[in-house]
Amino acid sequence: MQSDFEALAFSCFTELMKRMNQNFPHGGAMDTHFANMRSLIQILDSELFELMHQNGDYTHFYFCYRWFLLDFKR
Repeated sequence: MQSDFEALAFSCFTELMKRMNQNFPHGGAMDTHFANMRSLIQILDSELFELMHQNGDYTHFYFCYRWFLLDFKR
């Protein structure tokens, strides 16, 4: 009984990881999200983008990392 549950849990986890593969660094999804955020801010709020660039170049948008992780969890 316990062995069957463990096999089912492992199978479910394996399938989940296959689905989420693109979100991990080797899939490039996080880099794509950072690039998209950079483009959006540069287009929609160029003043903010310039301010971020002038004050230490925060245009890498690493501070958005947790936002993207929450998005992946949904």
